[in-house]
Amino acid sequence: MMSDGKSHSLRFARRYILRHARRAAAKSALALLLAALLMGAVGQFAMMKQSYADLCENTVIKANFVGGVQLAAMLSPVVNGYAVNPYYEIERMLGINFSAKSIVITNDIARYTGEKPEIEYADGYDASCMGKLGTVFVVGKELLAQYGLALGDTVEAYLPVEYLNAIRDYIEGIRTSHPEYTYSDGEMLKIFSDGVLKTTGVRTVTFTVAGAVSTPSGRYDTAVFAPGTNDISGILNSSTTTVAVAELTLADYRLADELRDFGENMARWSVLNEVDFIMDTSKLESPIKTLELLTALYPIAAAAALLIGGFLCALVIFQSSKDAAIMRVQGTTKRKTRAILAIEQIFLGVAGLALGACALLAYNGSGLTAIAGDLTLFVGLYFAVVAIAATFSSAAATHKNVLELLQTKE
Repeated sequence: MMSDGKSHSLRFARRYILRHARRAAAKSALALLLAALLMGAVGQFAMMKQSYADLCENTVIKANFVGGVQLAAMLSPVVNGYAVNPYYEIERMLGINFSAKSIVITNDIARYTGEKPEIEYADGYDASCMGKLGTVFVVGKELLAQYGLALGDTVEAYLPVEYLNAIRDYIEGIRTSHPEYTYSDGEMLKIFSDGVLKTTGVRTVTFTVAGAVSTPSGRYDTAVFAPGTNDISGILNSSTTTVAVAELTLADYRLADELRDFGENMARWSVLNEVDFIMDTSKLESPIKTLELLTALYPIAAAAALLIGGFLCALVIFQSSKDAAIMRVQGTTKRKTRAILAIEQIFLGVAGLALGACALLAYNGSGLTAIAGDLTLFVGLYFAVVAIAATFSSAAATHKNVLELLQTKE
């Protein structure tokens, strides 16, 4: 339990601080308002810096490979973290169910069609299956019915040219072995269809029907979409398949130079086509320069605010030397007098910081979240600077004897 002596001292300190704050209202108001203004100025500076950082982050920069880049190479910047949201498209003829079919290799069906597709996925599959390389098909609902396929079924796909050459040899072999057969080529193909792909040695890749798609216009209800595959021996080999449209989005504005160097090197070493890498970052140049300037100036502005706050605290305490003498005459010890002078300035500083924070909250409350770390650091440093300045200046202000203090001019 607190002793009566300590309780009396605390009550006296509180009464004096309030009485002195009222008597020196101008000085107290100056200390309070200056802390609030410094808090507001540093907060505004931090908000401006953050707004330019957000502008840089939200500026979308597109990059394109022009000239027919390989699918695997086009996706390399994404794998290495320089780019995000790739988009590619190309059409390629494949054999499916013994008929040639144009396959659309893309990772965004909605963008390719320009419509809002309705896609029903097989069990275990969802929209993400088109966002990564894999042996899956999303087939138009009308084509599914024509082929007699259902969601989750597998189909063999192959290069039509290889298949036609092999099937020609296959049919001729059957006719040689069985001259009695009078079937047409089409009839023979149907009769012996189960063994054609296995016995001809045609390279095939097994695809799973992962989804059924339809569009409002119905134009793509007989289409087949695939994201492509990394299977080196596959017919949709991403190392040799070149895409007609190859678009990337810069992952981070700070990686612009890295993406440019990476893309240009890939284009330079392309062996299939003469490829160009195009990326326009002109709309980033001005925001980045401004952000770099603000980032460099912010620590200077914050340091200046801290110095001003500490200097004013010391100045006010030195100008209160006569009040310190009066307290000494009234019997207050030197230690208590120093504590009272210091606590008063620390309290005014904290109150001023709170006032400045409230003003910032009223001005732009939503922006405070992003700069909370900067402001928390500034508040902590400001409190430390004021506490140190108040401690040393109060000790210096009360170092003289009472008569010298009474003769001090404020």
